[in-house]
Amino acid sequence: MEQLKLKEISYYISENFDDLAPYIDVELPYPFTSSMFNLLKKENLYPQKYYFCKRNDSYALFVTYIEKLNIFTYGKADIRVKVTVVGYPCSLCYPGYYTNDREFVFECVKILKGPVLVLNNDELPELKKVSIGETLPTCLLTLPEGTFDEYFLSMRYPYRRRINTLFLGKQTNGFDGLFVD
Repeated sequence: MEQLKLKEISYYISENFDDLAPYIDVELPYPFTSSMFNLLKKENLYPQKYYFCKRNDSYALFVTYIEKLNIFTYGKADIRVKVTVVGYPCSLCYPGYYTNDREFVFECVKILKGPVLVLNNDELPELKKVSIGETLPTCLLTLPEGTFDEYFLSMRYPYRRRINTLFLGKQTNGFDGLFVD
């Protein structure tokens, strides 16, 4: 088990949920039970990591796993990106975290490297590398500012060209913006 102390937040990180038990001083509701996490560890193909973070009265427990997501699932291209998913590695409608302070969860998630996808969260966080989505199949893209057309036009040409190739003349699956060079 790994312990970090960053910005006055204590992080306890383990690949085995039972190792975190001495640090958790709150009663955890279903599905955040030791038996559920141990079942997932035994039966699931994805290796999980468990995080418990604490600062003063705020605490957050979350489970993560790594997934290689095809960012153009419904297009012709197959571009896989390694993403850290905060959520259960099975289809549950619960978020993959338990906390008494939702903003604190996203402070804690910042320590994760690379892109992060938080599943089954109600609110969009104000973080650049974090996206939220539902368990399956919806994923929401948070644009920095402006419309999708502005975002699309701010991309470098090779990226715009690839998206135009994928969607031009087809149903755009939610990309109703103007596709131009």
